[in-house]
Amino acid sequence: LKRLIVGGIDKVYEIGRVFRNEGLSPRHNPEFTMFEFYEAYSDYEDVMRLTEDVIPYAIKAAGRSLQLSYQGEELDFTPPYPRRKMADLIKEATGVDVLGEPELHPAAARVGVSVEPAMSWGFVVNELYEKKVES
Repeated sequence: LKRLIVGGIDKVYEIGRVFRNEGLSPRHNPEFTMFEFYEAYSDYEDVMRLTEDVIPYAIKAAGRSLQLSYQGEELDFTPPYPRRKMADLIKEATGVDVLGEPELHPAAARVGVSVEPAMSWGFVVNELYEKKVES
């Protein structure tokens, strides 16, 4: 797909089955269907707009309502979707200001997130997000 973009096609996509030889977990399925797309000259805001177009379209095409219940939780896929900064979500969940904290490793430990000393700032931020925001 990337070669097609380089070759001059502005927008390309593919929907296909994917198998990754990795473990199974509540957050990871080794076999899944993926929608992959590339659009020349687009940025993350364009991707957000496309997401807000594609998801409701797919839900409606499947004959479902944009409001549904999943595992006891009510979900609403009506755009626009909230836009939140990762750093703000971490601060809300933990009190840790990842952008202003001079020593992030000890701050992670204080909120119960185990990190290795060799982990970079980005890896520590990701661990905080995965363990305290996504969980």
